[in-house]
Amino acid sequence: MAKQTKKTIEQLLLDQIASLGEQIAEIRARQESQPQPVGRKKTKGQPRPDVYYVLSGVPSQGLPPQAIACARILATAKDTNHIPEEEAMDLIEAAKAAGRLHTTQDAWHIFQYYRAKLIEGNYLRMLTV
Repeated sequence: MAKQTKKTIEQLLLDQIASLGEQIAEIRARQESQPQPVGRKKTKGQPRPDVYYVLSGVPSQGLPPQAIACARILATAKDTNHIPEEEAMDLIEAAKAAGRLHTTQDAWHIFQYYRAKLIEGNYLRMLTV
């Protein structure tokens, strides 16, 4: 009699496992058939189209040399009262390639680090459209 109850318990467990497997397959089929939400995924390192900078001055002292270099680089923009982030990124990258910004890191990363110091010193403002 103990063998018979053991077999029935095993059979019940196997039936439950099969049922759970079917449920999992149904859930996966529903997930695959549902359309995925369409949204803009931001990728790192890409310029934001709604952000621009206003350069109100270039420091000559009181800030780290790379912060001063970043401000001087932004001063070469077409319009220092409205520098789109894409243009700022291009200027910073071109300055690194030309040797005006000395770093082994990504040039935009350097600017992002010193951007806060430039804003704090009232040399730069970061605005959104």
